[in-house]
Amino acid sequence: MPFALTNQAERRSATNRIPAMRPHSLAAWASGFKSAVTSRIRKLWNEAHAVVWQEDYFEHVIRDEDELFRIRNNILTNPARWKLDRENPEAGPDAEDQWPWSPDDLS
Repeated sequence: MPFALTNQAERRSATNRIPAMRPHSLAAWASGFKSAVTSRIRKLWNEAHAVVWQEDYFEHVIRDEDELFRIRNNILTNPARWKLDRENPEAGPDAEDQWPWSPDDLS
């Protein structure tokens, strides 16, 4: 017998589930790699619960030259942007206002 979702929150969460990972896919390979590296680092550090990977980070497949250009540009300008980033404890409270161009110009 099929199950029924009883409220709107349950219906919404059912539609927003992350699809299952396909075996032998790039995502499966990356997941296995990260798992193996995490295990190795935790053993080397002797810390069973050490956080190894950046939270909320997702792999991304670059699909065309424009996207590759945007990503390369982001990598090249990242050090300069860090000096003015609100997450940087050494940046002043109005540091983002000092940036010479809009973040939209980078995309």
